[in-house]
Amino acid sequence: MAKGARRPQSPKRQLQQERHIKILICTEGAVTEPQYFEGISKSIQELYHVALDVIPGQHSDPVRVVKKCMEKREERENSKKNQDFPYVRCFAVVDVDHWDTPIKGKPSRLRQAIELAEENDINVLVSNIKFEVWLLWHKNTYDKSLDSNSLDRHCSNKDNKILKDEGKTIVPDFPFQNWEEACKRANQHGRVKANSIGRNPSSALPRLFEALEALAAEQQQQ
Repeated sequence: MAKGARRPQSPKRQLQQERHIKILICTEGAVTEPQYFEGISKSIQELYHVALDVIPGQHSDPVRVVKKCMEKREERENSKKNQDFPYVRCFAVVDVDHWDTPIKGKPSRLRQAIELAEENDINVLVSNIKFEVWLLWHKNTYDKSLDSNSLDRHCSNKDNKILKDEGKTIVPDFPFQNWEEACKRANQHGRVKANSIGRNPSSALPRLFEALEALAAEQQQQ
């Protein structure tokens, strides 16, 4: 074997990797949320032996995100290649933002999404006012109730600096590994269940990590 060449994996090892259980995460955002999950995916796979399949949003509202979860789950179940390894959990990651306003006497798009998710075994993880508050909790304690634009500025100031220049891109030195601290800080503002809406600020993202821990425990018992 040439120096520096990687030794081929054994068929058993390849099969073990292919059989990593998968969870589906569909996001409302097209940039920040997918970048975050990409940033933690390797650590999640090593720690929990769970692979994340992340589908970014494209001009999505919460209802469309839930429908995308349903669509992707069905695609996997109908795929000859993957039908033996369906998604074990499906999550829709969405914001309150401007989506919790009733529409002409009908429930808001956010509450419609939650109802649809409950009917189809999807877990909606809502952040109030939006996902960036979850990012802030990776660095600092944060308890201010801000609107969306104010939160963007807060995420880009010199004391926090988790986003580039009030944009959507996460900075290169973001502490992705601090999700445990983020969970503790989020839970201090109330344990927001999946398919529910907490106060501003809040996030249900800790429920994702609890699900990962439960799945890892189940695998150890098998």
